[in-house]
Amino acid sequence: MVEQCFRKAEVAGSTPTPGSIYFKVECKLILMGRVSSTRRKKQLTQIVLGIFFIGLLIVFLATVGLNIILGGASFVSNLSHKNTVEKEVSDDLVSAPEFTSIVTATNSATIQVTGYSNSKKSIALYVNGDKQKEVIPEDSEFTTELSLSGGTNEIYAEIEIDGQKETKRSTTHTVVYKNERLEITIESPQDGETTSKDEITIKGKVNSESEVKVNGAPAILDSNNAFSKIVRLQKGDNMITIDAKDAAGNRESKTVTVKFEPEE
Repeated sequence: MVEQCFRKAEVAGSTPTPGSIYFKVECKLILMGRVSSTRRKKQLTQIVLGIFFIGLLIVFLATVGLNIILGGASFVSNLSHKNTVEKEVSDDLVSAPEFTSIVTATNSATIQVTGYSNSKKSIALYVNGDKQKEVIPEDSEFTTELSLSGGTNEIYAEIEIDGQKETKRSTTHTVVYKNERLEITIESPQDGETTSKDEITIKGKVNSESEVKVNGAPAILDSNNAFSKIVRLQKGDNMITIDAKDAAGNRESKTVTVKFEPEE
């Protein structure tokens, strides 16, 4: 240390005297330079080591760590599924099955029904008191087709609980199967009729309770399924369409043409 102080002073053109102020200041400056250089080297080393360990962490997470995360997620999922299965097999937790999708009327001899059950036990499906088929829910849901008889059909589902020697029944649903053709009778006017008035009343009847529209506008049925509707006419030929549709989906349509010739 002393030699360095002397050499630095000799380079400057003077020889320091030990104990002098210049000697002390010069030595202190040399010492501070050494400390600063050592500190920078230490900081640089720490930065390099930090980058190295961050790289190792990234590689770990991308390989081993990802497998651990996926394995943990799978374990939790399996544990949850196990708890669900345990609940499903417990008779105390079994509830009556229920339909989540079922029509109230149709013109088809078969319908598709969808339902729910919190058990994986077999579910019996009944139509008008007769067991038609059995289904086993998948992921708590079941979907199947049922055959219908003409007219009214009472449909329900049952599940048998072994441990309690009893059955639980769903709500009973009424489905009407009707495939009779709708008939529209137009009483007036006659097809091809000519009138001098700018409006005319369409009168008619359907053979079954239906939704009736005249040129797209609803017409009200009375207790005898008769209807009437006033229609405005344009000069010349006017095509008037009567559409009928019942609750089962059966449809019928008729058209008459009325000619409007105003008086001159």
